[in-house]
Amino acid sequence: MIHGAAATGPPQPPRPELPRPAEWPERPGRSMVGDLVFLGVLTVFLAAMAAGMLATGATQVAAVFLGMTTLVVLVTAGVVPLHRVSRRAVGAIDAGTAALGEAGVRLRYSAWWYTWVLVLIASLGAGPGALALYLFVGGGEYQSPQVVMALIGVVSLPFALWFGFEVLRGGVTRGEVLLTPRGIHHRGMIHKEFVAWEDVFGVAAVSRRGLPVILVMVAPGRLQWEATSSLSIGRKPGGPTDLTPVVELSIYLFPVDPVLAYHALEYYRTRREARAELATNAGPQRIRSGALLSR
Repeated sequence: MIHGAAATGPPQPPRPELPRPAEWPERPGRSMVGDLVFLGVLTVFLAAMAAGMLATGATQVAAVFLGMTTLVVLVTAGVVPLHRVSRRAVGAIDAGTAALGEAGVRLRYSAWWYTWVLVLIASLGAGPGALALYLFVGGGEYQSPQVVMALIGVVSLPFALWFGFEVLRGGVTRGEVLLTPRGIHHRGMIHKEFVAWEDVFGVAAVSRRGLPVILVMVAPGRLQWEATSSLSIGRKPGGPTDLTPVVELSIYLFPVDPVLAYHALEYYRTRREARAELATNAGPQRIRSGALLSR
């Protein structure tokens, strides 16, 4: 098994500037800013309602609005990092292994994002779920805000428990992309897929509401896809039709520079002779350095 270069060490030379795909904005767009403004206004409104209810002595209603404020703040904490247009982190690029010990270069999903998802779902289950139990079992007051939150809890608590079970059994994971001499392994949160380099006919940069996404275009019938969790009920491989499958990488959920990841995929797709280095220390070093344009 190979080992990636340590995160600390002697200063590295500046990374060459890689061309940014024209489809990806160089600064946050209006929709991104609008999302953050909306969340900010909603937070202030809910906090003001909580304070107002508390001032009138309606402590139970105030607690509901305070809980809603907390949830919106939690959502905001997860959304803000996604709106960073440029990222320079290279620590998440290291050596890894796939099934049967196949070595390659690993680009992992953000640990912050994965932790945030776990905390958010746990909060959505615990808060409204506890309120539902209090109202339906403990005899709380049936006022409109409590009833609405309790009804949410009737759905969210079972889902949170289901989600937690999937996490414990390994069906839900942080996820990663592993580039090996043989092909691209993608482990999403609730599924995994593989495509051989020979079956990749293009790498495209697209935008989803201003956020960078990479599409790996796959030859018809050549994408290997498998669900890892029962949460993926009804989910199918991505693409306009089953005849044009794609591996969709939501690169905004990765801590690495999206431009770096895009050029790494394109470099090894077009240079068959270079793929063997993905199983050695040369692979992580090349991608970290950004030496992905010249032969």
